Amino acid sequence: MFIRPRRYATIRTRLDPPAVREQLSALTASGVPEGFDRFMAHGWFLNGRLEGDALAIDYHYHAHKNPQTYAVRATVSETPDWRYVRLRIEARAPWVDWWMLLMLGGFVALQSLSGRVGIASGLGVAGIVLAVYALANLVYIPFVVRDRVAAALASELRGSIRQGTRWVVPK
Repeated sequence: MFIRPRRYATIRTRLDPPAVREQLSALTASGVPEGFDRFMAHGWFLNGRLEGDALAIDYHYHAHKNPQTYAVRATVSETPDWRYVRLRIEARAPWVDWWMLLMLGGFVALQSLSGRVGIASGLGVAGIVLAVYALANLVYIPFVVRDRVAAALASELRGSIRQGTRWVVPK
């Protein structure tokens, strides 16, 4: 119940270290889109700060029915040929809130007390609803957020993202 999903990604770029820091600091200055752009946005970065080779920024996943905010932590490391940005993306809030469980329990109780559904059937339906919600919030949305954050950062840094054993340039 209090699990916070976490995902990782790695980006590599050939930009020189000052250019990488400049691009990351420009990203920290970005804000919330306004008006229609906010309505159409898939997500945005906010509350960013760059301290040396470490970036701390929030990513707001913008879904009208299930908006979530993720903490993005990035570290920059250098090799002679490449600069690597390693991302750690973690949800700010647990995957399910206490009030949601309370509402689901109340629904099962009301259905059982009214005699429409037996307690076993009500618990079965509640279990299915909870399973679908868990699948979305623990698996699907964190992977989508990881892909969006990594693609946005790789685009800014003119780099590529590691996917398995390959390096992929975002579209």
